[in-house]
Amino acid sequence: MADRPRKHLSIEGLLREARRVFTQVPDAPGQAIPLVDYLMSGFLIDQIQQRGCRLFRAAVTAAKSKTRFWRKLRTRFDLCLIPDWETLYRSIITPLPLPLGANTS
Repeated sequence: MADRPRKHLSIEGLLREARRVFTQVPDAPGQAIPLVDYLMSGFLIDQIQQRGCRLFRAAVTAAKSKTRFWRKLRTRFDLCLIPDWETLYRSIITPLPLPLGANTS
């Protein structure tokens, strides 16, 4: 595997690549704010959240991997009404016991 230039490991390279990928997402014409700007904002907020929020990091640690964390997050969004981010992250850190009967069928 060829070594990539250092520019791909920089924040500038990451942001350039994110913008390049996001510009490929179709956007409705005539919008006041281009979709790529919304996507970049969401991406940057996510990056800040991952580094700055202790609850987020604790939830990732409790899930034992980022893949499991994102799966748990999606499941909660599918099944639950979530009042706020703190409740969401705490539900992953300390899940409530959900007693389910054995499947006897």
